Amino acid sequence: MRPCVRRAVGPMIGLTLAVSAMAVAPAHSTSPTASIVGHVTTTPIGGSTPSISTGLDVWLYTADGVFVKDTVTDPEGDYTFTGLDAGDYTIRFENQNEGVEEWWWNAPNMESSTALTLGKSQQVRADAHITAVAENLTAPTITGTAAVGTTLSAANGTWFPLLSSGGISVTRQWLRDGNPISGATGTTYTLTNADAGAAIAVRIIASRDGMQEQAVSAPTAPVTGGTTVSVTSVTAPAISGSAVIGSTLTADTGVWQPSSATVARQWLRNGNPISGATGTTYVVTASDAGATISLRVTASAPGHTSTTVTSAGVTVGSVVSPPTVVTAPRVSGTTRVGGMLTASPGTWSATPTATSYAWLRNGSPIDGATAATYRPTRADVGRSLSARVTVTTPGGTASAGSSAVRIAKAAGSAKLKLSGKKGRIKATFTLTSTGARSGKVTFTVKAGKKSVRRIVKLKAGTAKVTLTKVPKGTRKVVAKFAGNPSTSATKVAKKAKVR
Repeated sequence: MRPCVRRAVGPMIGLTLAVSAMAVAPAHSTSPTASIVGHVTTTPIGGSTPSISTGLDVWLYTADGVFVKDTVTDPEGDYTFTGLDAGDYTIRFENQNEGVEEWWWNAPNMESSTALTLGKSQQVRADAHITAVAENLTAPTITGTAAVGTTLSAANGTWFPLLSSGGISVTRQWLRDGNPISGATGTTYTLTNADAGAAIAVRIIASRDGMQEQAVSAPTAPVTGGTTVSVTSVTAPAISGSAVIGSTLTADTGVWQPSSATVARQWLRNGNPISGATGTTYVVTASDAGATISLRVTASAPGHTSTTVTSAGVTVGSVVSPPTVVTAPRVSGTTRVGGMLTASPGTWSATPTATSYAWLRNGSPIDGATAATYRPTRADVGRSLSARVTVTTPGGTASAGSSAVRIAKAAGSAKLKLSGKKGRIKATFTLTSTGARSGKVTFTVKAGKKSVRRIVKLKAGTAKVTLTKVPKGTRKVVAKFAGNPSTSATKVAKKAKVR
């Protein structure tokens, strides 16, 4: 049997008065109206993040050791003891699945537990954190001067149980501006030039059987001294794109050392910042005509001096050019009556300020079809559909067409309902389609070499017939729809019993 591990309960306690404050009654008064509530979290086996502790056993005792009652935490990790006399109590928590037991507050046994005092009609809140590792009670600390060349020392802080308890391993990770410093895992750390200007902290990690509890110290002041190194430009920033009004220029911020450097962009017109233009792209406007556009990039990194580099400029033509298509518009979707087609506008030499659409049937405009989407109708069966896209830019207006798609008939879906009688079968055929629901249906029933056949016209998608002179027995009826100009042919079969 696994030995019981006694671990930490967090020191969270609140007191809510149900009535006005009054002196605490002697232990075990005759008015059982007080209560104790709490919320319990735990660190699961193999984990490092606290979670709600569901189904954890909670026992309540009087301060002199008499059992009062027990309960378990609910799905939210909460527990409640109600109907209590005023007096002094203590609580025991146990996670039987992980062999963890402790008493309130951070105590291994009843003798060292902290009593909760209840007055008449009072409610005490006693929250707890259960861990099979150790709980950090006071944060780790760092001693030493935050200056390049000096050595900092880490203190673990206060934990329950002590980190020196059996089975608990302790590791450390020094942090520079919150990021791990490679190889810095000892109890001390000597500051280098890379730390200049950065804040240093240390993370203490307590581990046991795959579980972890962590605590981080407060950061030091920014490290002083040392030789400050500038961020270095390895590859200069550059601009790509067409320098015409309405076009989009794209920023390449270049390559920097260290590679972790962060960059800030500013687009320039004749060397002056363009208000609000700090993104990865810039759309050339009429205000840029005849001007030189460039990109200024500032790179920064912890412990380094920032560096600013400006790209080579591009000159915007003073003549505004109409847009030209780069990638043609395209039609996608279901090429069948009742389907949905969508036109993509393609790409253009300049960013459009307005876009319009026109759908064409065999090259001719379809009345009212001017949206980006179009649903083919019966009139489109066997025809070629395409989309013409017209865009407007500061340089003018231009149009381009998509390739055509051919529209097929709508698919028909058929249902057959049968009713067998003496010597006959009543049949009802129903056609569902986004195309026309007209045409003829042939009903056939076979009995040996003999066949009974009737042809009936659809009315509003329904055809009804009574097949007579049908021999006795279970008979199969086949209903075939011949199709029409907008709906494909289909058939359906079903059996009926004839008396």
